[in-house]
Amino acid sequence: MPIGMPFSKDISCLHFGLTSKCTLSCPECVRTMSNPTINTLWRDIKEQRQIDWHQYRGVIKDLSYRSILFCGNWGDPIYYPDLIEFIAYIKTVTDVPIYIHTNGSYKDADFWRQLGTVLQPLDQILFSIDGLLEDDQYRVNNDARSRQLGVQTLVSMPPKTRPLVVQKLLVFSYNENNILKIIDQSRQLGFDVIRVEYPIVEENPHLEPSYRGTHFEVLFTKKAGHRE
Repeated sequence: MPIGMPFSKDISCLHFGLTSKCTLSCPECVRTMSNPTINTLWRDIKEQRQIDWHQYRGVIKDLSYRSILFCGNWGDPIYYPDLIEFIAYIKTVTDVPIYIHTNGSYKDADFWRQLGTVLQPLDQILFSIDGLLEDDQYRVNNDARSRQLGVQTLVSMPPKTRPLVVQKLLVFSYNENNILKIIDQSRQLGFDVIRVEYPIVEENPHLEPSYRGTHFEVLFTKKAGHRE
């Protein structure tokens, strides 16, 4: 919504698309599904545009809302160069929880320590890992090693101060027979919780699972059980 337009007085979540930069080529993503000749969003994606968070200080400070979401609809928020600075500012004006959705690839331990430090216990970092770590076929171009490093760096921080670390698993044809193994690996990696979801497959019918079940989650730690 452009700055200056009226906002609803009942806002559940502020959702920021921070950047159009992403390292992946997921088959059901707008980056791979859309026709670049008719979709103007492709211009932003190709040029890897990003917002100037300073323009939104008034929005964050003056509005009433219950959470803030950084999700990778057009780009992954961890590749936004001012992410940690932006979050640090947010924490000076509000204590609402921040939710970050990411593929988690190609960042080093120092980045994850900084991010885990600036976030608080009610915040969440959600890693989209759709399969066993070494067999995530949907997240094309992911890097299993750096994803594992990110998870393990975060979960090694004190549970009482760090954010909740979540795995989100989308069920596809290639992973539907490994769900129990994936859940076990998630627990071994140190995630607090895994969420299992059945997405709507639009342009890649070969990804459609043979069975569409109900979304569910499995809690591994006491921290996950204490969410508000």
